[in-house]
Amino acid sequence: MDVGKDKASGFVSNYVKDKVFDEHGVVMIDDVHGVTAYSEEYPTTCSSIFTTGLVNVRNAEFFTGKLIDLISESYALSEQLKLAMELMTSSFFESSSRARFLTLVLAAESILSPEDRSTEVHSVVDELRNVAKSANLSDQEKRSILGTLNWLYKDSISQSLRKMALVHLPNKTYQDLPSHKFIQKCYEARSKLVHSGTVDEEKHNIGTLAANLEVYLKDMLTEMAAA
Repeated sequence: MDVGKDKASGFVSNYVKDKVFDEHGVVMIDDVHGVTAYSEEYPTTCSSIFTTGLVNVRNAEFFTGKLIDLISESYALSEQLKLAMELMTSSFFESSSRARFLTLVLAAESILSPEDRSTEVHSVVDELRNVAKSANLSDQEKRSILGTLNWLYKDSISQSLRKMALVHLPNKTYQDLPSHKFIQKCYEARSKLVHSGTVDEEKHNIGTLAANLEVYLKDMLTEMAAA
């Protein structure tokens, strides 16, 4: 017996559900592949949405034409871009929205080239390294601390993501946010998810973030490949 994986095959945002309930008094629930239990306190209804007329289906000639155009351009992709594209492709096979989101964030991180921080910052890091070297610690602990301090010579991942968005997508918006603020929001959600296993869904809806991050990455990779 196929009882499903307790995952919705499609969903609408909480905003839409709340709006429908406020205006029509009807509770909308996601179509879960499996057994669904729900309260009968309020009317519950099922609905389907079809995109006939909204989506233009492309034929085989269009697809092959695009492939020929791409091949004729002879893009020289860096290994970083190739890896990012591989990660993005693999995200489409993730059944979990959390796993898909984290894979997409990892794809964005894989194309980073953190810049050196200022000489003032380097001086502070040098002082911290000297303190660590002279501390009464085991060699293993010293190596661990020094290895961590070495990363402080470069911009943080969050800073690097922000700069990359400002350079390549300065005029783009995602989820009503400028590109650099959107990717920082994604990284904030990524950090909370990785360290606690969950996020505040009202602040960081992972499914919505993942959908917008996919568009962001398509734009970013296109810009970087053509540069």
